[in-house]
Amino acid sequence: MSETIDFSMTKRRFLAFAVCVGLGVVVLYLAGIVTGLLIRSVTPASKTGSVKSPVVTAAVKPPAGTPPSPKTDPSAGGGATQTHGLTVQVASFRDRDRAERFAASLKRQGFGAASIDEVASADQTWHVVRLGPYQDWDSAAQVAEEIGRSYDLHCSVVPI
Repeated sequence: MSETIDFSMTKRRFLAFAVCVGLGVVVLYLAGIVTGLLIRSVTPASKTGSVKSPVVTAAVKPPAGTPPSPKTDPSAGGGATQTHGLTVQVASFRDRDRAERFAASLKRQGFGAASIDEVASADQTWHVVRLGPYQDWDSAAQVAEEIGRSYDLHCSVVPI
């Protein structure tokens, strides 16, 4: 009772197979383009009208065991209390003008004054936009979450 199955490839079957593969490739290519357009971050446009996504960092929670501010700094002498603040790192840009425009936009939206720090990484300089200082993780995390909703960004709370 052995039956043989004929897997011969006729011209018609080969043509149908080639058309299906070609259409599959085109559909995957278009899906990639649409996905790229959908996940693009919306940021203030530059003078040329082009929009580039800022480099952002992931949202963070306070590290385990982090004591709340203010802390006592033993190096300050005599057990003096020094306030160690926190800042919300919002975005980083290679172009300082874009960082300044974004910081001004944050200020207009009521997030307070933003600082711009230069950070050297590899052979590039990044202009990091930060808000703060904040005295506790809760207030800084609340601001980071609000910016995340307003600008569709993931912000980091970092110690100063």
